[in-house]
Amino acid sequence: MVDQARQQELLQAIGQALFDELPDDFASARVVCSMVGDQARFDVGYTDGSGRQSSTAMPDDLYELFRDLRDATYEPGKGAWYVARFELAADGRFSIDFDYDSEPTVASATEDDFREDLERYPREPDLVPPWYARRT
Repeated sequence: MVDQARQQELLQAIGQALFDELPDDFASARVVCSMVGDQARFDVGYTDGSGRQSSTAMPDDLYELFRDLRDATYEPGKGAWYVARFELAADGRFSIDFDYDSEPTVASATEDDFREDLERYPREPDLVPPWYARRT
């Protein structure tokens, strides 16, 4: 069951962790998290006031926050998201987009990671993406 309060708490923590790593002149920032099993890949970057895009260090606790966010947003039968896109504006506003269908780009993920992920976050058979069969 989706835990809305926990989800909001985690999103605020992600925003704060990201904010703490950014330079003062950032205009917006983004984190793209691909996750399956215990494996994850993060792309973290920002745009400064002049429109230049740069990457930045990944906050230390980002992995745990996104793993906990997957748990908090899991819906029985629907499963868990594979890719989350978090956007942060300089004024503190943020948005999140969860992708439950696209294949996560996690090079270190093994067949076992995909199998364990489906056991941890079960889905109805018709909600298992077609690409999943070739990964397990």
